[in-house]
Amino acid sequence: MNRELEISILKRIIENVNSRKVSDTGNQSEYSKISVEAYTSREKFIKEKNTLFKEFPLMVGFSSEIANHGDYIAHDLTTTPIIVIRNKDMSLKAYINACRHRGARMLDEVQGNCKGNLKCPFHGWSYSPKNGDLRGLPNPEGFPCINKKDFGLISLPVEECFGMIYVIPTPGKELDLKSHLGEIYDNLMSYGYDENKVLYKSKIHHRDMNWKFSIEANSENYHFPYLHKESSADNFLSFGSVFDYLKPHARLIAPQEKILKEYDKDEKDWELQNNVTIIYFIFPNTFYLTGTGFGHVLSVYPKDEKHCTFISGTLVDDLPHTEKNKMFWEQQYNYYWGALYEDMEIGESIQTTIESEANTHFVYGTYEDLLYKFHKTVEEVINGEYSLEDVKNNIHESLTV
Repeated sequence: MNRELEISILKRIIENVNSRKVSDTGNQSEYSKISVEAYTSREKFIKEKNTLFKEFPLMVGFSSEIANHGDYIAHDLTTTPIIVIRNKDMSLKAYINACRHRGARMLDEVQGNCKGNLKCPFHGWSYSPKNGDLRGLPNPEGFPCINKKDFGLISLPVEECFGMIYVIPTPGKELDLKSHLGEIYDNLMSYGYDENKVLYKSKIHHRDMNWKFSIEANSENYHFPYLHKESSADNFLSFGSVFDYLKPHARLIAPQEKILKEYDKDEKDWELQNNVTIIYFIFPNTFYLTGTGFGHVLSVYPKDEKHCTFISGTLVDDLPHTEKNKMFWEQQYNYYWGALYEDMEIGESIQTTIESEANTHFVYGTYEDLLYKFHKTVEEVINGEYSLEDVKNNIHESLTV
């Protein structure tokens, strides 16, 4: 994040604090509404799975999970079964996890190591991990005139960045994370996140709620003094947050109590990073909460319209080598999950009330404008009005909300 942007954000924070505004209030003159069908419609869920979770880059795992030659991960939370493997030259390849003979899964384990060819457990067809080429098949005389070049594994676009692995679950698309992330990429690079961090701890969690409730809970802090009063609210100011809509992504900045001391200094000495929590939302389903020397990652995948699965992890510069360091990272990890559990529980609570028809619509105030913008972007994508190409071609907004 360049210095000019930091100073601008710091000024917006103190302006919101002095005005006793929870956060920026968006460019809406009144509250917005979203139909509760957004959380219950089977038809909408199917459209989301076939667009958001098929045509956009998705975080499927962490680089340090497959740090060595032959290491692989399997990901089954989209409509496309995915395997990602580390090659001898340390590059990554991603494939659809399906044999080209009769469709059996090549790898069933979530994580493992396979230094040789990838071999189908059904009939023993084998493939090169380097390029997916069909290397061999038992009793080839049973397949006269077969051209092996036509039966390689189906490759998927894959790239790793900031300790995370992204895949587009559709063959043939171009993946360029620097272009896709735009300002977020530049922000993270400037704060030293160019070096791949290692995974301290990860967790997979299943919840009985629509996946979008998680996006909402992490996109506003209007709820912080109430829902998180016993866990983390005391560390943050009740007023002053700053939100930026970087369509289709977003940046959320929550000021900590200690930031007020910065305004006693000359403006040139103001410091942002160590006095705030910055949360980056990477469309459609990932949050990256950054701190000094670490980052918390959360991705949410829909199972159906009423259930979802969370992948989370804490990334650090280096794994702890002392008991003191271990205690520090454990504290950070538990602190983060304490708030997440509260968000998940309230999401499940909301899901149980929808069927009562007490609400036909939910309302979003001006402090919650990012939520409304997220829903509108989802609508644009599933209706074919906004795509990955629009992001690449910079046909998007970069607005202060």
